[in-house]
Amino acid sequence: MATLGLCAAGGALAGTCNVPGTHATLQLALTQANCVLINIAAGDYSVSVNVDRSVRIVGAGAALTRLYAAQSGQSVLSVQAPAVLDLAALSLLVASDTPATAAISTANGAGLSLSEVVIGNATAPAGPLIFANGFE
Repeated sequence: MATLGLCAAGGALAGTCNVPGTHATLQLALTQANCVLINIAAGDYSVSVNVDRSVRIVGAGAALTRLYAAQSGQSVLSVQAPAVLDLAALSLLVASDTPATAAISTANGAGLSLSEVVIGNATAPAGPLIFANGFE
């Protein structure tokens, strides 16, 4: 059985967004419901974003795409139920000079899938790496 993919201008599959590229920031891509796959180019990114819908975010490789907490006291990525966040090929780093709540925080049973993802401290000591709230 063949799978039919719809193509947007430029030949990209509909629902695939690129940061930078089709969207300047990860936050902007996450606000677009049609971005079900978000590719993040190699580089260091300072972000603190909320994920409230299911989405796949893929970097250029854990050594190449690194996300850091943008604001003190916030997580790099905060996932709210019923969202399922699927991450691949990137690093989430917590630095002591920008103390974060966690690299990833989830609430009320939000889903999390990781593949080839490095979660760690950019500089030690730093906060927790994964904070899960609301699991039974």
